Parts: sequence; C-alpha cells; structure tokens
Amino acid sequence: QPLDLCLPSPVSVDQIPTATDLSDYRKRLLADLLPAYVTT
Repeated sequence: QPLDLCLPSPVSVDQIPTATDLSDYRKRLLADLLPAYVTT
C-alpha cells in the first residue's frame, strides 16, 4: 500500500497510538503551551 512506502519500517499494532495515548498527548501539549488553562 502507498502509505507503507512512507514509513521507515513496518508499523506494528503496538506502535499505533490509541485514543488514550492521543488524549494524554493533548493534555501534555496543553500543560506545556497553555498552563493557565490547565488545573493541577
């Protein structure tokens, strides 16, 4: 498939970010970029 050509190596299921991983990533971005909007 075309997308496979763009990847440096085959991506396993374990490497695919889950919804939880993406949510945590967004939370970290907010904590870094918009600390005033994040409650600790």
